[in-house]
Amino acid sequence: MPSEWLCRHEEVLLKQEKAKALDLACGNGRNSFFLAKLGFEVDAVDISDVAVSWLNEQIAERKIPVKTQVMDLEQEALPRNSYQVIICFNYLQRTLFSKINEALDQGGLLLYETVYLDEIEVLGGGMNPKFVLDYNELLHAFSELRILEYRENIVYSQRLNKQKALASLVARKL
Repeated sequence: MPSEWLCRHEEVLLKQEKAKALDLACGNGRNSFFLAKLGFEVDAVDISDVAVSWLNEQIAERKIPVKTQVMDLEQEALPRNSYQVIICFNYLQRTLFSKINEALDQGGLLLYETVYLDEIEVLGGGMNPKFVLDYNELLHAFSELRILEYRENIVYSQRLNKQKALASLVARKL
Protein backbone atom coordinates (compact mmCIF):
# COMPACT_ATOMS: atom_id res chain seq x y z
CA MET A 1 0.00 0.00 0.00
CA PRO A 2 1.58 3.32 -1.07
CA SER A 3 1.85 6.31 1.21
CA GLU A 4 -1.47 8.00 1.94
CA TRP A 5 0.12 11.40 1.16
CA LEU A 6 1.30 10.12 -2.23
CA CYS A 7 -2.11 8.65 -3.09
CA ARG A 8 -3.79 11.88 -2.02
CA HIS A 9 -1.79 13.69 -4.73
CA GLU A 10 -2.38 11.23 -7.54
CA GLU A 11 -4.21 13.87 -9.59
CA VAL A 12 -1.29 16.31 -9.60
CA LEU A 13 1.05 13.43 -10.45
CA LEU A 14 -1.15 12.40 -13.37
CA LYS A 15 -0.79 15.94 -14.78
CA GLN A 16 3.00 15.82 -14.42
CA GLU A 17 5.15 15.05 -17.48
CA LYS A 18 5.73 11.28 -17.55
CA ALA A 19 9.50 11.19 -17.36
CA LYS A 20 11.99 10.09 -14.72
CA ALA A 21 10.99 9.83 -11.07
CA LEU A 22 13.22 9.13 -8.06
CA ASP A 23 12.17 7.32 -4.89
CA LEU A 24 14.72 8.12 -2.18
CA ALA A 25 15.16 5.56 0.62
CA CYS A 26 12.62 3.40 -1.22
CA GLY A 27 12.49 0.53 1.28
CA ASN A 28 10.05 -2.12 0.01
CA GLY A 29 9.22 -0.09 -3.10
CA ARG A 30 5.54 0.47 -2.37
CA ASN A 31 5.77 4.10 -3.53
CA SER A 32 8.00 3.21 -6.49
CA PHE A 33 5.36 0.78 -7.77
CA PHE A 34 2.68 3.45 -7.44
CA LEU A 35 4.70 5.92 -9.54
CA ALA A 36 5.49 3.26 -12.15
CA LYS A 37 1.78 2.45 -12.50
CA LEU A 38 1.17 6.16 -13.17
CA GLY A 39 3.61 5.95 -16.08
CA PHE A 40 6.86 7.28 -14.62
CA GLU A 41 10.31 5.79 -15.27
CA VAL A 42 11.23 5.14 -11.64
CA ASP A 43 14.69 4.98 -10.10
CA ALA A 44 14.39 3.46 -6.61
CA VAL A 45 17.40 3.86 -4.31
CA ASP A 46 18.10 2.62 -0.80
CA ILE A 47 21.18 1.96 1.31
CA SER A 48 19.97 -1.55 2.21
CA ASP A 49 21.16 -4.20 -0.22
CA VAL A 50 18.66 -6.58 1.41
CA ALA A 51 15.76 -4.22 0.65
CA VAL A 52 16.95 -3.64 -2.91
CA SER A 53 17.42 -7.38 -3.50
CA TRP A 54 13.90 -8.10 -2.25
CA LEU A 55 12.58 -5.23 -4.36
CA ASN A 56 14.28 -6.65 -7.46
CA GLU A 57 12.48 -9.95 -6.86
CA GLN A 58 9.16 -8.11 -6.62
CA ILE A 59 9.90 -6.14 -9.79
CA ALA A 60 10.64 -9.33 -11.73
CA GLU A 61 7.56 -11.09 -10.34
CA ARG A 62 5.16 -8.19 -10.96
CA LYS A 63 6.85 -7.09 -14.21
CA ILE A 64 6.85 -3.45 -13.11
CA PRO A 65 9.48 -1.22 -14.76
CA VAL A 66 11.44 0.12 -11.80
CA LYS A 67 15.24 0.45 -11.78
CA THR A 68 16.91 -0.10 -8.42
CA GLN A 69 20.25 0.88 -6.98
CA VAL A 70 21.95 0.41 -3.63
CA MET A 71 23.01 3.95 -2.78
CA ASP A 72 24.42 5.65 0.30
CA LEU A 73 22.64 9.00 0.10
CA GLU A 74 25.10 10.49 2.58
CA GLN A 75 28.04 9.76 0.25
CA GLU A 76 26.76 9.74 -3.32
CA ALA A 77 25.55 12.63 -5.46
CA LEU A 78 22.27 12.80 -7.32
CA PRO A 79 22.28 13.75 -11.00
CA ARG A 80 21.42 17.42 -11.57
CA ASN A 81 18.18 18.50 -13.27
CA SER A 82 17.22 14.88 -13.98
CA TYR A 83 13.84 14.14 -12.38
CA GLN A 84 10.27 15.29 -13.00
CA VAL A 85 9.24 13.75 -9.68
CA ILE A 86 11.20 13.08 -6.50
CA ILE A 87 9.61 11.42 -3.50
CA CYS A 88 11.02 10.85 -0.04
CA PHE A 89 9.00 9.22 2.74
CA ASN A 90 9.99 8.33 6.29
CA TYR A 91 13.61 9.37 5.83
CA LEU A 92 15.46 12.43 7.08
CA GLN A 93 18.90 13.47 5.97
CA ARG A 94 19.21 17.22 6.13
CA THR A 95 22.24 17.34 3.81
CA LEU A 96 20.01 15.81 1.14
CA PHE A 97 17.70 18.84 0.92
CA SER A 98 19.93 20.87 -1.42
CA LYS A 99 20.75 17.73 -3.47
CA ILE A 100 17.03 17.10 -3.99
CA ASN A 101 16.50 20.65 -5.20
CA GLU A 102 19.40 20.31 -7.65
CA ALA A 103 18.18 16.91 -8.92
CA LEU A 104 14.70 18.23 -9.74
CA ASP A 105 14.23 19.29 -13.34
CA GLN A 106 12.50 22.56 -14.17
CA GLY A 107 8.82 22.10 -13.35
CA GLY A 108 9.66 19.01 -11.30
CA LEU A 109 7.52 17.95 -8.38
CA LEU A 110 8.69 17.03 -4.88
CA LEU A 111 6.60 15.01 -2.43
CA TYR A 112 8.25 14.64 0.96
CA GLU A 113 6.90 13.32 4.25
CA THR A 114 8.53 12.37 7.52
CA VAL A 115 8.06 12.79 11.26
CA TYR A 116 8.40 16.11 13.03
CA LEU A 117 8.91 17.17 16.65
CA ASP A 118 5.37 16.39 17.86
CA GLU A 119 6.25 12.70 17.35
CA ILE A 120 8.40 13.04 20.48
CA GLU A 121 6.79 15.92 22.36
CA VAL A 122 3.10 15.01 21.90
CA LEU A 123 3.01 11.33 20.98
CA GLY A 124 5.93 10.32 23.19
CA GLY A 125 7.73 8.45 20.43
CA GLY A 126 11.17 7.28 21.53
CA MET A 127 12.95 8.56 18.43
CA ASN A 128 16.38 10.09 18.21
CA PRO A 129 15.76 13.86 17.73
CA LYS A 130 18.45 13.83 15.04
CA PHE A 131 15.96 12.01 12.79
CA VAL A 132 12.98 14.25 13.55
CA LEU A 133 12.16 17.53 11.82
CA ASP A 134 11.79 20.70 13.84
CA TYR A 135 8.63 22.77 13.46
CA ASN A 136 8.41 24.22 9.91
CA GLU A 137 11.84 22.83 9.06
CA LEU A 138 10.66 21.00 5.94
CA LEU A 139 8.79 24.10 4.76
CA HIS A 140 11.89 26.28 5.15
CA ALA A 141 14.22 23.67 3.63
CA PHE A 142 12.39 23.92 0.31
CA SER A 143 11.37 27.58 0.41
CA GLU A 144 12.95 28.22 -3.01
CA LEU A 145 10.36 25.85 -4.52
CA ARG A 146 6.71 26.79 -5.08
CA ILE A 147 4.90 25.17 -2.17
CA LEU A 148 1.66 23.60 -3.40
CA GLU A 149 0.66 22.03 -0.10
CA TYR A 150 2.22 21.76 3.34
CA ARG A 151 1.02 20.36 6.64
CA GLU A 152 2.31 19.46 10.06
CA ASN A 153 -0.30 17.32 11.74
CA ILE A 154 -0.79 14.34 13.91
CA VAL A 155 -2.52 11.90 11.57
CA TYR A 156 -3.78 8.39 11.89
CA SER A 157 -1.85 6.00 9.66
CA GLN A 158 -4.06 3.14 8.50
CA ARG A 159 -1.01 1.23 7.29
CA LEU A 160 0.69 1.44 10.69
CA ASN A 161 -2.56 1.43 12.69
CA LYS A 162 -1.37 4.29 14.90
CA GLN A 163 -0.96 8.04 15.09
CA LYS A 164 2.10 9.74 13.59
CA ALA A 165 3.24 13.36 13.68
CA LEU A 166 3.98 14.06 10.04
CA ALA A 167 5.36 17.02 8.14
CA SER A 168 4.22 16.65 4.54
CA LEU A 169 5.12 18.73 1.52
CA VAL A 170 4.26 19.00 -2.16
CA ALA A 171 6.32 21.56 -4.08
CA ARG A 172 7.31 22.43 -7.63
CA LYS A 173 10.64 23.67 -8.95
CA LEU A 174 10.05 26.82 -10.99
